[in-house]
Amino acid sequence: MTNLLPYLNDYQPRDRRERIIVGVLCAGLGLQAIAVETLSAQQVRRLGFQWKKWRSQLIAQVFYQLPALSRPRREVAAQYREEYDSLCNEVAAEFARRILTEFDPAQGILGKTLTAKLSIWVNSQLRLKWRLLELVTPQKKTKELRILEIIVEVARRSPDGFTKSEFLGEITRQRSINPQFATEFLLELLPKFWSAAPEGDRYFLDVDRLQNYLDQQGNQAYEIALDPAIATQIPDFTHAPTHRPTPTLSQKITQLLATYRDNLEHICLKNNPHCHCVLLLENYFQEQLYDVEINEEQIVRLLGIKRATYQSHLERRCLPAFWELAINSSPVSQFDPTSQKNLLKEYIISDPKLLLQKCYYTNKNYRDYLDCNCQNLAQQILKIFVPKPSKWKNLALFYDLTVDTLARFWKMKCLFLLSLIVFELETEYTDPLKLD
Repeated sequence: MTNLLPYLNDYQPRDRRERIIVGVLCAGLGLQAIAVETLSAQQVRRLGFQWKKWRSQLIAQVFYQLPALSRPRREVAAQYREEYDSLCNEVAAEFARRILTEFDPAQGILGKTLTAKLSIWVNSQLRLKWRLLELVTPQKKTKELRILEIIVEVARRSPDGFTKSEFLGEITRQRSINPQFATEFLLELLPKFWSAAPEGDRYFLDVDRLQNYLDQQGNQAYEIALDPAIATQIPDFTHAPTHRPTPTLSQKITQLLATYRDNLEHICLKNNPHCHCVLLLENYFQEQLYDVEINEEQIVRLLGIKRATYQSHLERRCLPAFWELAINSSPVSQFDPTSQKNLLKEYIISDPKLLLQKCYYTNKNYRDYLDCNCQNLAQQILKIFVPKPSKWKNLALFYDLTVDTLARFWKMKCLFLLSLIVFELETEYTDPLKLD
């Protein structure tokens, strides 16, 4: 028997997450202390149901909420999705079976906080870190390399440019590649290797430069890098890289989520603090960026809300709040005293690729509101243009739209487009090391 109960009684949780963890662990210790031999048959069955409910809470509210569990890099998570999910489920079941009898935070486990001790215990004692290393092999080709090969093949076959539908036609033949993931990867690659600006849905790529890039990526040794656990002293098999590559779109999004976690946790459903934006955004980006299947039915059941409420909260509050944070916190949206410029402001005014002007509102009857576009709205709403943004009511009257329609268009279309422009400007004009 461990000293877990005395430790939990004396421990002072540092945040809401740790208070939940302490409550769940204490509830399990309380069930463990019940003398089964003194119970009737009906009480034993009831106790069995309580244990099942507790194990579900332990896995959902403790194991999967630990912030420092070892996780694979993006390409590994995408390529070995089913194996990784199976491994996590296996470790989670072992975690539920051993936590009350073997976890002793007062005996030889590094880490100052309870969450750090739990993460280190899972990574080392339950061998999550080494199981991940055993799961993947350097000889496997990543999905990104395979998509690169397909892009080179399609671009070489179509010197006059290729369309997205032609690209997706090749992707659908590869059953292991998600079309949405491939499309995002293509759009992320376009600004770096295009030979001419896109014409509608037709893209023009510099095949020679793209082939050189593919050769460089293919020749590099495939490294398996795991997210470091808090305060862990477990040695790694590989050495740290001597330089850091330019952060990709997914890496920037992951970094923003980690940086502004506290801000986003406060944006939650009324009377349901567990349904906050960090949880919803993590699930959303895992699905969009890492090709991980998320069981929303199970999540909404655990949260005690309807699926429509979950989706509405994600689209109307969480995603707009995240894109707004991405725009306002970026160095390209700040005034640079050296160059006496604001890069984002200049880009919006000039709109060199006409991306903002072409993003305009169209109603259900296919009527185009050409003036109600992202460029005009940005100059009326963003603080880099106006210290006090225009009121939604006045803007709605100006564009002859309802307040809800206009706000929805701004939050779900314009903010997303502006944040992608911000990420592109960061890659083009700022030092990559400053973004880490």
